[in-house]
Amino acid sequence: MKKNRFANNSVILATTQALEYYAKFCERQKAKNPYDKDYEIFQDKHQAFYAAAIIGHEELRGERYEVKGKLDELIRIGYWTGTGEECTNIRDAFTYLVKLNYKHHDKKPIQDDEVIDVVAELAECGIRKIHKIYESQDEFNFQGTLDELKKLDK
Repeated sequence: MKKNRFANNSVILATTQALEYYAKFCERQKAKNPYDKDYEIFQDKHQAFYAAAIIGHEELRGERYEVKGKLDELIRIGYWTGTGEECTNIRDAFTYLVKLNYKHHDKKPIQDDEVIDVVAELAECGIRKIHKIYESQDEFNFQGTLDELKKLDK
């Protein structure tokens, strides 16, 4: 793997602020209604990372997101580089999405070994969007958010 800003041979990185959001959304949230069960917005950070990347893509639609701040370990990279069917399918889907919709600032195409950096940029944008929605509504509905972002695109 070439030198990437957001990944190395063992981990995918995120900013300190994003790490706080991932931690928050992967821990149990108290139900508003005492008759409802407590819940997690995401089962784990891998799920949160990929969901945030999808939200980030819907938010950015081909624009690159400029990430500022210190980077630290978010998740192990094995889920991205793995050879299992689920890993391969996720990697192939994001590779297709990134190569179809994103370019370098100098308009050069994204190479295979650079895709993870773009996915991490999308996730940085997406986790911030999720946090903003959660703070304003005290909940997060993945499908509802995607539907709202798609309406804005039309």
